[in-house]
Amino acid sequence: MKKLWIIVAFLTIGTLVFSQKTTTKATTPKAKVLVYYFHGAQRCPTCLSIEANTKKTLETYFKKEVADKTIVFSVVDVDEAKNEKLAAKYEASGSALHVVQVVKGKEKDEDLTNFAFSYSRNEPEKFIKGLKDKISKKLAN
Repeated sequence: MKKLWIIVAFLTIGTLVFSQKTTTKATTPKAKVLVYYFHGAQRCPTCLSIEANTKKTLETYFKKEVADKTIVFSVVDVDEAKNEKLAAKYEASGSALHVVQVVKGKEKDEDLTNFAFSYSRNEPEKFIKGLKDKISKKLAN
């Protein structure tokens, strides 16, 4: 009788274990966007506006993504020795703005320096909208 209960118990446990539906959801790594604002020791009003308007864009439209590190914003002084390799990687010898999409460890860099110098100081709304659109596209892909 005892053996019968043991067999029934094992069968019940086995049935429960194997009848469980196992679903493993393949998770796609979140796209990560790196925003680099490079600058030198001397900064003009336009350079300062690029940094300020980039921060404003991120704080206004991407606060959650910055908080959870889906977007990482870095202000990089190209004149500091510790930043030499990073500046060289993005060919930044002075003020520059780069938005980099990172998917599965691969980077897709977009140099927005000319765009930033064209609009940040004199047409900040256009700069903010354009930067927002660029970042949104990179997050969506």
